[in-house]
Order: sequence, then C-alpha cells, then structure tokens
Amino acid sequence: GTALNVVNTTIGASGLTFRSITAGTAASGPANGIVLNNTGASGGLTVTGNSAGVCGGNVGGGPLPGTPLTTTAANSADCTGGTIQKATNAAISLTSTANVSLTRVHLTNNTHYGILGSGVSGFTLTDSLIDGTNGSVTGSAFDGSINFQNLTGSASITRAVITGGFYNNITVKNDSATPLNRITLDKTQTGSTNVNNNDNINFESLSGSSAVIKATIQNSVLTAAAGDLLQYANNGNASGDDIVLTNSQLSN
Repeated sequence: GTALNVVNTTIGASGLTFRSITAGTAASGPANGIVLNNTGASGGLTVTGNSAGVCGGNVGGGPLPGTPLTTTAANSADCTGGTIQKATNAAISLTSTANVSLTRVHLTNNTHYGILGSGVSGFTLTDSLIDGTNGSVTGSAFDGSINFQNLTGSASITRAVITGGFYNNITVKNDSATPLNRITLDKTQTGSTNVNNNDNINFESLSGSSAVIKATIQNSVLTAAAGDLLQYANNGNASGDDIVLTNSQLSN
C-alpha cells in the first residue's frame, strides 16, 4: 500500500523526516507511494538517504565552449532514500503542500507520473534518479516523470538523472499569481527516448494568468526529445519571467 499518506493534517514546523521511503515491487505497486494533501505551510517532508555516492549521477567539466562537460551515470544502488515503483497513479503525489525535500530517491516505472504536484510551495530534489517509463496514456499532455501545476516559492533539482517521461520529462505549468521565484536545475541530466515523448523540459505560464516563472539551468546535459529539448513559454499577462541557461550541453 501507500507508504506515507498525510491528508488534511497540518505538518508542524519541525516537519516529517525519514531516512527512506519505499513502496512497490518490480511486479506491482500501490496507487501512490507518497501522498501529501492539504498539509499546511508550517513544515514539510524531508527524505534524507544515508549514503554519499551518485544515485543521480553528476555533471562536471566546463566552462563551455572551451571544455566539454563530462557526465557520471546514475547508480541506483546509492539511492538510499528509497525506491518507489509500479505506482498505478504517481509515485509521489503532492497537493496543497509545502517544503518538500527529497534526497537519494529512485522513482521508476510508474503508470502516470514519477512526481505529480499541484499547489506546492518549495520543492527540492537532490542526488536522485527517475527512470524506467513514467506515464502510459498516448496523447496525454500530462503523463511524465515530473509534472507540477502551480509550483511556487523556490525549487531546485540538483545532481539528478530524469528520464523516461512518457510525454514530458519535466513540466511546470502555472496560473497562480504567486510567483515561482526560481526553479534551478544544476548538474542534472535529462532525456527520453520514449516514442510518445514530446518535450524534455516544459515551463509555461498559462494563458490569461498573472503567473511568473523564473528558471535557471546550469551545468546540465539535455538530450533526446521528440519535441523541444527546452520549451519556455510566457502565455500569461505578467512581466518578470526570465530564464538563464549557462554552461549546459544540449543535443538531440
């Protein structure tokens, strides 16, 4: 069943901290491995892991163009924050929650999403691996490895390998007036060879909204997308969006 399920309960300021959270097997899994829904803004969830290797690989070298970037492959054996697999919805489902920090987690082969978030304020993914195939609905603009609607505050993805998105690997679509002050991808490797794949990374302020999305992609390697390696669209009415792309390698 679901390993952690916190619904309509405020998480206190000290937060919830786990060394690891695991759910599912290679054969089957629960609807979700982790569910946070309506948990307030005082505290959040922290998963720490307890190792020091390369669960999410690494990117070195540079600065470009003089010195090419070098990549270190992910090592799932180092993902001591736990493995969530074969979830029939999302490995991790986050709704109206805050301050989520995941380290050394492995999410793989989930029916719709690796991480699905709505109304999340503050998110960190570090030294983690999302692979396999995440998603299954042909033509869906949502199934994928990471999908947020109204991610606000600040967010970061650091030393992670994110692949296997059925539609997109990383999606952030906002229509909230509360800004995403910055999402930063650093030393991250993303790409998908799924035949249904659309974009590798998709950031979008939705039409008619006053959403602001600020993004930085640095020291990262983006590969393999049927659509765009990186799509950044301000379709809303607000100003202040920006994207910074530096010392990164894009190939398709």
